[in-house]
Parts: sequence; C-alpha cells; structure tokens
Amino acid sequence: MDHLPKVHNPVHRPIEIPCYFRSEHKWDGQEFEGFLSRKGLPAERLVIGDFGSNTREEVLSILQSWAFFGTLFSIGKIARVSVNIGDFVRKSPDGRLMITTEKLFEYLRIWIYNERSILSAEDKQQRAQKITKVLQLVAKFIDDVIEYELKGFGPSSKELVADAAVDQSGMAPFRRAMKEKYAIDGHYHEFEKIITDDYYVENRNFFSGELGGECYPITDGEYSFKSRAASPSHMLILSLSILGETLTKARDICYEKQPSILWRTPMFLSILMQFSGWCSVDVRRVCETAGPSMIYYLSSLDRRPMGEDHDRCCGNYCVAFQINSNTYKGKHTKTDCQCDFMSLRDAFEFVKGCLDEDSIPLIRFEDDDEETENATFGLAQWKIGHEGPPYVAISHIWADGIGNTQENALPLCQMRRLQKMVNELYPESPNSRTGVLFWIDTLMVPLEDEARKKAIAQMEAVYRRADKVLVLDKSLETLRGDLEPEELLTRISYSPWMKRLWTAQEAYLAESLHFQLLETSVSIRGLTREYRRHKLELDMDKFKSICHDGSTFAEVLTHHFREIVQNVGQPTDAEGDLQSLDRIKTHALDRLVPLRIEAWSKTDDEEPRDLGLVQFIRMVLPMQNRSSSKAEDEPLCLALLAGAPVSAFLPIPPDERMEQLFGNFAHVPGDIIFSEKVRINKYARRWIPTSLLDSQNIYSGPPGTPTPDGLIVTYPGIVLGPYGEHKLFPCRHTSPDGIFCIKYPDRIASYKFTTRSYQIIPEERRGDGSFGHDPVFGIHTHSDVNYQHFAISEHKLALILEDDNGEDEWKSKKRSAALVAIYKSWDDDIVSVEFVLALWLEQIDFRIADAIRSRPMMEAIRVFDAQKWCVG
Repeated sequence: MDHLPKVHNPVHRPIEIPCYFRSEHKWDGQEFEGFLSRKGLPAERLVIGDFGSNTREEVLSILQSWAFFGTLFSIGKIARVSVNIGDFVRKSPDGRLMITTEKLFEYLRIWIYNERSILSAEDKQQRAQKITKVLQLVAKFIDDVIEYELKGFGPSSKELVADAAVDQSGMAPFRRAMKEKYAIDGHYHEFEKIITDDYYVENRNFFSGELGGECYPITDGEYSFKSRAASPSHMLILSLSILGETLTKARDICYEKQPSILWRTPMFLSILMQFSGWCSVDVRRVCETAGPSMIYYLSSLDRRPMGEDHDRCCGNYCVAFQINSNTYKGKHTKTDCQCDFMSLRDAFEFVKGCLDEDSIPLIRFEDDDEETENATFGLAQWKIGHEGPPYVAISHIWADGIGNTQENALPLCQMRRLQKMVNELYPESPNSRTGVLFWIDTLMVPLEDEARKKAIAQMEAVYRRADKVLVLDKSLETLRGDLEPEELLTRISYSPWMKRLWTAQEAYLAESLHFQLLETSVSIRGLTREYRRHKLELDMDKFKSICHDGSTFAEVLTHHFREIVQNVGQPTDAEGDLQSLDRIKTHALDRLVPLRIEAWSKTDDEEPRDLGLVQFIRMVLPMQNRSSSKAEDEPLCLALLAGAPVSAFLPIPPDERMEQLFGNFAHVPGDIIFSEKVRINKYARRWIPTSLLDSQNIYSGPPGTPTPDGLIVTYPGIVLGPYGEHKLFPCRHTSPDGIFCIKYPDRIASYKFTTRSYQIIPEERRGDGSFGHDPVFGIHTHSDVNYQHFAISEHKLALILEDDNGEDEWKSKKRSAALVAIYKSWDDDIVSVEFVLALWLEQIDFRIADAIRSRPMMEAIRVFDAQKWCVG
C-alpha cells in the first residue's frame, strides 16, 4: 500500500503486508475465475471459514496468489503490460519478504498510455469487459467475506460482545459507550471495538479460528489492546481492496462508461480513525462514502491535538462545534491573557448608517506600538456598486472563540492577531503597514434585530466583493505550510470549518479564498499548482535516471514531457490521468470543488433568475456534512447559494422559510422523495425536507415539478393491498428482520426493508375542514426500533421505486423507495399520494413456504413501469 501518499507524523505505523506466497501456490496463468477451485479452496468455502486441511499460512498464500498477484498478471496480460513480480516484493530490515506497490503507478501509466495510443474502440471494449470481470470477481469475494463476518449481528448482537462490567483491559468505559451508541442503533462497523473471540467461535467465518493469527496492536494514550477485527487476514483483505480500487480507477481512465465496482473496507480501520481523534459521526460518514484508500489515509492523520470533545456525539449528529448563545464566551489568544475587549458599541450608528446606505462597514486595528492602552481602531465604508479599497472578509467558526453573543466586541489580543494575519496577505502593499481593512461578522453584524437582518441580507455582497476571504480554523492554524499538498488539501476538506453552515456560502462567493496555517496562508488553487509542480519534479528525477535504458516507462515519460512543452501552463492529459489515479487528492478536491464553483454572474440591479435544477444542485452540494447551531439560518444560506434574494425570506417566520424556498423552484430533482430526511408535517408539503444539512444524498434524479398539491414525479411503483389476515406493512413487531413478501399475479417475491429515519405523522385537518386519512397508527419512535406500524386501509399503500433496472439486477443491490399513502382514486395519468417514509428495499431469496406462514404479506394490486405521482 506504499503507492499511497505518506502522512507527516502519522498517528499509527504504516500497515505492512507480508508476502505469504509459496511456490506450490504460484499463479498458473490459467482462467482467473477457477484458480481457487484448482487449489482445492473454492471461494464459497473460504467465505464461511471452511479451509479443509489447509493451514492458515497456506490459505493466505493461495488467496494472495490469486487476488493480488493473479489480478496483476491477468490484467497485465489483457492490457499487454508485462508485470515483473519482483517489483511488488521487497525485503524488510529483518529479512522478511513484504508486499510493495511502490511501482504500481508506473505500470498503470504504461497501461493508460498504451490504451490511448494504440487501441481501436472495439479492441478497447473487449479488453474492458475482460478486465472488469477480473475486478468484479475479487470485489465480490471481498464483499462476501466482509458481509459474512457480520452475519451474526442483529437485534441481539449486543449479547455477543464483551461485558463491560467484567472488562479488565482498561477499555470498559469505551466499550460501554460503544454499546450504548452503536449496538442498538445498527452501526455495525463499530462492533470491532467490543467484539470478542466468542463471536468468531459462534459465527464461524473467514476470520475465525487459527486464521486470525496475531492482531494489529491499537494504542491511544493509556489504552492499548489488540482488536480481534484487525488480524493479518483483515490486513490482507484491506491490501486487496486498495489494489482493486486503484486498478478500477485506471480502468475507468482507459475505457469509458464502465460499470461501477464497490470495494469494501475491513471494519478495523474505523477504530484506527477514532483512536486518531476522529468523531464517531465522521468515522461512520467516511466509512460509508469513501473508498479503502482514503479511509486508510485518514486513519493516519492525527487529530488528537485539536482537543475536540466528541463524547456527546452520536448517531448522525456531531455536537463538538455547536454553541449555546446563552452560555457562549469568546476566547483570548492565550488562556492566561486578561486584556480588555475592544467594543463597537459607540460605533453602532456608523455601522447602522452603512447598512441603511447599502454600504459595507469595514475596520482596521491601529496598534503601532503594540501597547494595549494606546490601541484604537479605524472605520471605513465600501459603497456597493462603486470602486473602493481592497478589504479582507474573515470566515471562521464561532466554536473557536472569535465570536460574541453579548455585544459587538473582541479581545484586543484577538484584534491584534486578526490584523496581523490580514496584513500578511499583502506583503508588498503599503496598506500592510497602515493596516488592511477587514470585515468580520462578530463586529459588523449588529445584535439589534432590524440591523441584523439588513446585515445578513448584505452578506452576499460582503463576501463577493472582498478582495480576499481568509479562513480561520484552529485545527489548520497548527499546520506547517511545507506539508505535502495532498495532506493539506485533505486536512482542509475535513476541517471543522467545512462542517459549518455559513462557511459554505462564504467560500462559494469568495473570489480568492485563503486558509490560515501556522506561519502562512494557502489557497486551494495554489495547493493544486504545488501538487502539479511536486509531481513533475518526481517525474523529472525518474526520467533522468532511466532515460537511457530504453524502457517502456522512459517512453511514457518522454511523451509526457513533450506534451508539457507543447501545452505550457496547462495540465496535459497525462497529468490529468496521473492526478485522478491519486485517490487521496481526488477525494479531497471532490469535497472542496463545490465550494469553489464560480458564482453565478448577475449585477446588483438584475432581477433574480428563475430557480431550477442547476440552482438546486448548486445549493445542496455544499450542504453535505454541514450543521448549524441556528436552524432558522439554514433557509437563508440556501437561498443565497441558489441565487434567491435573501431579503425576501427574512420577514417570513423561521419555520415557514424552507417551504417558501422550495416553492420558488420551477424544478427540483425528483429523487428528493427518497432521501432519509425529516419532512415538513403539512398537507401537500411532506415531500419537502425540514433541512438539507448533513445530507449524504447526491440528488441527480429526473426533474420533479413542485405544485400546490405536491411534487409531481415519474417513477415505477407498486400499489399494495391487504392479503388475507395481513393488514400491516412490516414493522419491528411483525418482522424484526424487516423481511416481508409481496404477492404478484404470477409469483411471490421476498424483500428486506430497512430505514434509518423515523417520523411521526399524525392525522391533521385539511384546508376543507376534513381530516386526512393517513394509513398510519400507533407510531412510536424508539432508539432501538427500525420498523414502524403502517396499516393498509381502504386507501392503500404504494411503494414508489427510484429506478427500474429489472428484477435480476435488483437482486444484487438495495433499491431506494418511498412508502406513500394513496388518498384519492387514480387514473392512468396521475396518482395522488401522501408521503409516509423513505426506505431501502432489497429483494432476497427466501423460502416461500416459510414466508407465507411467518412473514407479513401484501398483494400487488397494480404495478407501474413508469407512472406520474403527485407526492404531497
């Protein structure tokens, strides 16, 4: 795994993979799929932990020969790239043979170069299909192994973990917390923290028994233990997954429109992340959204010096950066500092006058002799629509202590620090000596209600017209500027600043965005340039060492540098390929790029444009993983990102702003009905989420049209009716494992139903005075209940399905769905329904005789391939 970027001062030692290879298990060059069977160990036996008479070392040797060396040789043969096994094995200082991938990128670049230079479209397609088959076989094996390892987890899985009361390892508080947070809530990847050998005995799998071997030591201050879920077998699976992910990316560069392949990650990486100081909420998000390479890289980043308190974080909610306005206190630059506060109380009329005159109030701190008693400040105004002096807008998170909920004031030590950092952005400017003007919300957004509303409405202009925007985040201010660009980009993309609501629009609007580090500041654009320079230097050094040997890689580099000469200043195709192979840099930029999309161009006098799909996507993308201490601020920030006038939402009651915002859109992505978000509890508006914060959904479905009666979308679906004595949609009490059946005219199919979100939707009075007839009763939300009661009444239930890939493809994956209640008779044109719940459906194999006898059963009254629904 040494092809991945290195972390400066990693929190744990790099994971090294021994070379288990034995000559009798050598890759034989025959059909890839049949290798394990030819060695007497078919994949299905390995998955369940049946190794016959083979020892642990023999099994690891066979598996590595197939899934590591066999994958490299097979893909190399298909791509006409000669693979030297010696390039992937090295000797450790103690003489052991270890796996290395240091030269992997050289092989991949030869592969990419050959495909672009030589092959016809038909030849490419044939190669792509063969390579994809190899990768899919390994990915399926890894998926099966990891899934089967977890097969013992379920409603009673907390009984299979260590008992904190008798735990003598010093981990009792940690284990107890994990039980409370995860054992019931279904965060299965966290079970490794408390799992014991008993689990592997009772639920035999690939990692059971002797195969586990010595486990990876986990240490964190006073705690030290060996995770049972971090055995050499887990390490080997991780190495195979990272290799597969890298090869898959190279395949995607070479060939267009290839099927996606999911590479699962062994669960022990999550404990490494949490011991490195990551919040448990971030751990879950990363494990669900990032690939194995990125998760491994993040587990090496030491976040403990940040001093964040994540003890109260649980589920989907991180509270480490939330503030309480009633108890909040600003901080001095040093804990023992007792300097005075500099207040703008006497300047309130000036600030208010600027807001009334559509001007931006600015400040500079004047402290030439650095004597506290002589410190003062100067004020200026920047008339919107006119030329003015350059100024810096500061973007920060209040949890770092640069805020004030009582008055517009900051400690003098903080003012001195702010002015120094702002001045350093202009090292050659005369203003750096007299003091560069700046804007910060703590001072320039009045606490008085009416003036505050005007200041909030003006914030778009503040950040759009700032010459530079400076980001302050104490987690970044401890970093040196000479760290590798990949590490700085990654730390920025996962910084607390990236989690807050208002920072999204502040970054989005900035013309020039800078991040303050320990002794300097950096920009995303500058870091990407530095990344390119660094990679070119490495290539040049390599080129100098091999340019005379006539190797294939020398030919690749020669072509690469010829392109650079011909395209001075612009990244070449070869550079783009190389950079996209770097999963660390690519992942970090994927998180940062939505913040730096060029803001829409419109003048101050231009009427706001109509809101549609483009504006919606631009609005929602930066909301992933963000939160706010003030729920009423979210619609205001969203409106600003979408291009809607913020001033129009300020007079609206806070609990009605989200409804009004969605009503301004001509179109929204239709798949919003499948997102697991709490909804507005109002007739015809239940399709609207109460919040888009912390959204993991990537909305990309066909457009839906908002109407007074609901959102009109077109999707396949199934109308459900009662069957015999069965009148309930599956719930915890009727189907603890979520399995239920649907009787179609020609068959009975079994499904598994899961959901993370629950919402109580009581009956309510409609506009005409009548009550709704929602088929919902007896709903009780508990922390350990995944399934609720939904009665099938005469109004019937329906499942709207996100996509229609056919029954065979459905069996291989989960499918998003929305449970809805039909409250009107329908015709073939449109079905009017009320939203009940978003869920996941998975079609499974289940013995029909058992299913009819013991599982909830519904009848498919009607099945739609493509139907218009009005979801209210």
